[in-house]
Amino acid sequence: MAFACPSCGLSGQVFKLDAFWRSLAQDAELKSALAPPPSGAVGWTGPVGVALLGLLALAAGNQVLGMMLLLTAAVVAFAVARAVDGARRSRADWERRLYCRHCACQFLPEEATL
Repeated sequence: MAFACPSCGLSGQVFKLDAFWRSLAQDAELKSALAPPPSGAVGWTGPVGVALLGLLALAAGNQVLGMMLLLTAAVVAFAVARAVDGARRSRADWERRLYCRHCACQFLPEEATL
């Protein structure tokens, strides 16, 4: 089944965006414009380090500082997890997109006309 561009209505120039991007030469102008979103490589060392400090504070007998550090580590870990999940979703969306070479339109398959 051929997808037609929702903007211009042509179907002969519609390609999967990720395959079209990989086929471009390294010095092509469109290579950077159509590049995939960042992968979201976020370090987990910060939340893990703060959690370890919290456990050390608890073991040393400072319950208030230990609990505050553990709570801080949990909140930061939650934020990091959401950022990683958002990056994965945007990357998956980019991999689903189609690209019309005629009018330089990016669209999802459900937006295409058949």
